[in-house]
Amino acid sequence: MTSQPTGLFPVADAECHAKGRQKMHGLALYISHVWEAAATTSTSLCRVHGMDVDTERVALEIAPALAAIRTLDLEVICNSQSLVDRDRYQSLLASDPQGQVVRA
Repeated sequence: MTSQPTGLFPVADAECHAKGRQKMHGLALYISHVWEAAATTSTSLCRVHGMDVDTERVALEIAPALAAIRTLDLEVICNSQSLVDRDRYQSLLASDPQGQVVRA
């Protein structure tokens, strides 16, 4: 099944589009790993600091998710746009708080 690029910044290049789909499937898997790590992380109660959470496993699981996001952002979306659309994309990311959430 072929898919047609849609959205504000469509990726028309077939190779970039395929890479983006692959990264999105990987990102979904990485996110499930982060959720599992967060849900099963051990915690303890410290008299001085309150709740102490062991964040090492979450930090280890989030690294591949951030790499996938960065690849989607830079290699798939940004670099596949025309110069005008690339400037528009970067301007939108800089002005929209949701675009500034993960700049891995």
